[in-house]
Amino acid sequence: MNFFKSLMWVVFRKEVKENLRDHRAVLSSLVMGAMVGPLVFAAMINFMIKQQNEWAEQELVIPVVGQERAPNLVDWLQRQGAKVEEAPADPEMAVQSRDLDLVLVIPDNYAEQWQQGQPAALELIVDRSRREANTTIARVQGLVLSWGQQVGSLRLRARGVNPLLTSPILVNARDVSTPESRGSSILAMWPYFLMLSVFVGGMYLAIDATAGERERQSMEPLLLNPIGASQVVNGKMLATACFGVLALVLTLLMFKVGVRFLPTEALGIRLNMGLDVLAHVLLIMLPVAALAAGLQTLVAAFSKGFREAQTYLSFLVFIPAVPSVWMAVAPIKPELWMMFVPLLNQSVQIHLISRGETIAMSWQLIAWVLTAIVAMVISQLARVCYQRPAIISH
Repeated sequence: MNFFKSLMWVVFRKEVKENLRDHRAVLSSLVMGAMVGPLVFAAMINFMIKQQNEWAEQELVIPVVGQERAPNLVDWLQRQGAKVEEAPADPEMAVQSRDLDLVLVIPDNYAEQWQQGQPAALELIVDRSRREANTTIARVQGLVLSWGQQVGSLRLRARGVNPLLTSPILVNARDVSTPESRGSSILAMWPYFLMLSVFVGGMYLAIDATAGERERQSMEPLLLNPIGASQVVNGKMLATACFGVLALVLTLLMFKVGVRFLPTEALGIRLNMGLDVLAHVLLIMLPVAALAAGLQTLVAAFSKGFREAQTYLSFLVFIPAVPSVWMAVAPIKPELWMMFVPLLNQSVQIHLISRGETIAMSWQLIAWVLTAIVAMVISQLARVCYQRPAIISH
C-alpha cells in the first residue's frame, strides 16, 4: 500500500496539523528550545572568552605590604609593567570583601633571609573562590617565581657554578592537538543541547496526541474507526519523531550560526561544524528521535491526564542529559562497550566528531542499529498500551 494513502498517514497529517495550530506549543518546542538555546550558548561562550582576554590584558596592580623591605623586587615588578601600590591596613579584609584581587606581603625577616642566602618567604593573600581573580593571581605568581629564578641563577654564577647544573632534565612538551580537538572543549555541552532538542521538540505533540485526546474525549471515536490501534499509534509516533527531527535540524543550524560570532581564530581553535559534519550528526541522532517518540508516547499513554503527562515528560527530558553531562564533566576515553548504551553512544560519537576524529564504521553501525532496536521495542510497548481498554477509561 502506498504510504501517502495509508491510514497511518491520515493520522500523521492530523497530528501535525493540530500541533501546528497550537502556536504556543510550536513556539516552546521549536523556537525557544531549538533556536534560543544555541544562540544563548554562543553568547555565553563569547562573553566568557572576551572576559578572560580582558582580565589577561588589563593593567596588573599589585598591592604590597612592606615595599621598603624588598626594593629590588618592587623595582623589578614595576619594570615588568606592574603597578605596585601600598596595601591597605587590613589586607585580608580587603581581599575577602573583593576590593582587591590579592595582596603581596613581604615579611619583616625578608632582608635577613635574603642576605643569608636562604629562601626568602613571601605571602600572597588571595581568595581562590573568586574566578575573576585567578588570572591576576597566576600573573603575579609567575612574575615572582621568574624573579626568584633570575636571582638564583645570578647567585650560582657569582660562585662560579653553571646554573644549568640545577636543571639536569628539561622537558619540552610537543603539542599534537589539532585546532578541532582544542575547540572541542567549547563544544563539550553540544551533545546535551542536541539530545534536549529532540526530546523537547516532540514532547508537546506526544502529550496532546494521547493525554490531550483522552481529556477531549476524542480518543474513543478515533479508535472506533476501522484502522486499528497500531495504525493510530504509529501515526502519532511518526508525527512526534518528525517534530523531534525538525527541532534537531533547527538546533544544528542555530549552532552553526551562533559559533560564527566566537573569536575562534584569535584562540587558535576551530569548531568542527561544516555542513558535512552537521549531516553526519543528524544521521547519528535519527534513531534517538524514534526512541524519544516511542518513550514519550508510552509515558503519555500511562498518564491519567494532560498535566500528569506534562509532569512526567518534563522529567523525562533529563534522561538524555545524564550521558551528555557525564562526557562533558568527566571525559573518558571512548571504548567499544559505550556503543551498546543508547544515548551514551550518540554523545560519544558527537564528541569524537567535534574533535575531528574518525569513528570506526563498526562503532557507528552498532550504535545506530542498537538504538533503533531499543526504539522499536519501546514503540511496540506503546502499541500494546493503545490496544488496552484503559487507554480510553483513564
